Amino acid sequence: MVAGALTYDAHRGLATFYRTRAPGPFALIWPRYVAGTVAGVLAYLAGTAAAWLETVLVLGRLPAGRLALGLLYEAVFLAFAVAVVAAAATIGRGALATIGTAVVVLLLVLPLAGAVQVLARWLPTSLMRAPAGLLTGTSPTWYLPAVAISLAGTVGLLALATARARHREPAS
Repeated sequence: MVAGALTYDAHRGLATFYRTRAPGPFALIWPRYVAGTVAGVLAYLAGTAAAWLETVLVLGRLPAGRLALGLLYEAVFLAFAVAVVAAAATIGRGALATIGTAVVVLLLVLPLAGAVQVLARWLPTSLMRAPAGLLTGTSPTWYLPAVAISLAGTVGLLALATARARHREPAS
């Protein structure tokens, strides 16, 4: 969904329309980024709420504070993932190339880098395991380096997407 929304340059007529009405590329990228992030976080929240309800009914209570913190950490990762898609949208021309680039980064490059033990704690992908890790005893502070890297990376990726989009010609 987000890849399709962020590849507004894929169709020349649509790209020309958007570019003549927006003050700059950030005005085109930011609303799409926010909408995609909010949709992803809300979907994740709904799924987690359903799983939490089933767990409580079948197995018993879970520590609500740790679950909420895990949700927050996962939301930070989802915001980072959408920023990766935004940056990938400025590399490829269409939604398929954008999806492919983002998948390679998020599901191949970062997890492979996480295999190096000293890097694992610092990578945004470690936040994907935060909800389960926090419920099984991992310290909340263990994830703070990944949160910091994710937040900085999100800002950097959005800045990169804006800079690249500024100098990009619409597809022909």
